[in-house]
Amino acid sequence: MPGSCSASALEQATSVKGWAAVSKGILPDLLPLDLIQRAKTIDDHGLGKLTDEHKAYDLWGDGSIQLFALPGHGRGQMGAVVPTPDGSIFLAADAAWQLQAWQAGTLPRSIVRLFFDDWLAYRQTFDELRGFAQRNPELVDL
Repeated sequence: MPGSCSASALEQATSVKGWAAVSKGILPDLLPLDLIQRAKTIDDHGLGKLTDEHKAYDLWGDGSIQLFALPGHGRGQMGAVVPTPDGSIFLAADAAWQLQAWQAGTLPRSIVRLFFDDWLAYRQTFDELRGFAQRNPELVDL
């Protein structure tokens, strides 16, 4: 079954080796050998931005799953607004780690910067995610 991922995430996952891979959370030996053939890639520039939630990437073309770029933590990381029986919710993966820290606006400890794709982009995403939650409280269940 094909999976969807950003083009930049797929490129990184299939090209880095050794410590460069491990430091980004990529374990090449665990990836399927035919990952490139199986993956449906999404152009990173086509992803929506949290600052303009009306311009999301429509994954299936029916409005059901809307994707947003969450740059910084992992290359090509995406968040998604998905439907549930109780209404839509926003899935942000690990763009925010601890509820209390996120609510207070406290960034992760400095040591984890070693494992981030782009610390400055993450800081911006962290702030934009907090703003998105304030503008769309019905989508973010904390």
